[in-house]
Amino acid sequence: MKANLVTVFLLIFACHYGYSQRIHFEQDSLEAVIAKARQFQKPIFIFVSGPEIPNHVPKQMREQMAGSGFDHAEVTEAYNTQFINFKAPYRSAVGNRLSLKFSIRAFPTFLYLSPEGVLIHRNHGNYSSPKRYLDDIRSFEERLNSTYNLDHFGQEYQKGRRDADFLRQYLQLHKEMGVEPTAALLDAYAGSLSAAGIRSFSEVIFIHEFGPLVGGEAFKFARQDQRLVDSLYKSLPLAKRVDINNKIIMNTMREAITTNDRRIAEQGAGFARHTWSNDKVRGHRTYLSNMLSFYRGTSDTANYIPSAVQYYNRYFMAISQDSAATLVATEKRLQQSRMASGAAMSEKMKAVGTQQETRTETRFEAVVSSYTMELNNAAYHMYQTGTRNKAALNQALNWSKRTIDLDPTVAYYHTYAHLLYRLEDYKGVESAMQQAIKLSKQTKSETSWLQEALQKMKLRKL
Repeated sequence: MKANLVTVFLLIFACHYGYSQRIHFEQDSLEAVIAKARQFQKPIFIFVSGPEIPNHVPKQMREQMAGSGFDHAEVTEAYNTQFINFKAPYRSAVGNRLSLKFSIRAFPTFLYLSPEGVLIHRNHGNYSSPKRYLDDIRSFEERLNSTYNLDHFGQEYQKGRRDADFLRQYLQLHKEMGVEPTAALLDAYAGSLSAAGIRSFSEVIFIHEFGPLVGGEAFKFARQDQRLVDSLYKSLPLAKRVDINNKIIMNTMREAITTNDRRIAEQGAGFARHTWSNDKVRGHRTYLSNMLSFYRGTSDTANYIPSAVQYYNRYFMAISQDSAATLVATEKRLQQSRMASGAAMSEKMKAVGTQQETRTETRFEAVVSSYTMELNNAAYHMYQTGTRNKAALNQALNWSKRTIDLDPTVAYYHTYAHLLYRLEDYKGVESAMQQAIKLSKQTKSETSWLQEALQKMKLRKL
């Protein structure tokens, strides 16, 4: 059966799927679900959902997003019988953790794990035909019963197998499955190469593609010959070079946060700064941004709070209100253009002929956060530090106020109310929360969580 693929590219928005209620999802934590799977030797299916469909999405696109073969009785029975099922809601703590671990960039995503909790098969996108979901089960079973899966390779690795061919296949399998390998595995592979191998341009590219930790063994091996490194950055497409740099920075900063190692953080931030060697101002800003992430990730409020105040006042609030408004308006036009393009593509695909199957997915592109979104996040992060420093809180309140002035949304009013609550301006709190509730009702979105938060604020129990 030939499938016509309809892929909807969105910058911020994603789709919500109401079909999950027919599958029996465990209510325990993911850790408890994995423990249960091991006990009963039953595989795990994880459904990583997307957010609600915004009301302004064109009607024909909404209809495509809403329908799914996942509703089919045969599919429901198969998943309930053969798997222990777990749902990770969009942007929930577990959803964010899974998205990071498995590099999830399109929603909904379906993960199929072995009874030991190892990823064996994955897919994404909403399919109109139930056959695709049943095919996923067959693909999972075939891969699980073969030796070419992460579970089998992991067992061999634990037994001490370290030959170069095996390690390369193990790394390649990680790439295919969208799972980041450990730094130790990448270091082991680099160390297994012969002198001739490490001087190979293809090997240098291969190692760089996994984002080796700055200062780690794989990073050192891959950068022994500066001529090859220079050739890599000259010959590869820009998008590929950017992806390599981003992976190196992300993996290094993640390691720094996990180990609470400032030295590693400074190495990662320093590498990020060096990627802007032709723009020292941008490079310095990038360095500061990465160090802010480290302070926040390690709960180092003593460094985070003053650094955040200085950073956001310098790089965000120094922009005039008019200039910021122009920036936000431009971004909105771009988003609306992409939404319209998605709808037009949908209609064009329909005009080609009778569709036997369609798939709709939401994909997130690697772009810089919008001005208001990043400023709102900064304001909320200040609240999350738990600080009672009124000077710092008032700075964050100013950031939040600007986001509301530029683009009043439920989320921005929600942040503003929390900062007012911390500053004990309870009258302002109620006004801000009522605005958030009003906006939420206008878009016919759920308001119970806002009502609950407001009630806690009124009782001073937040």
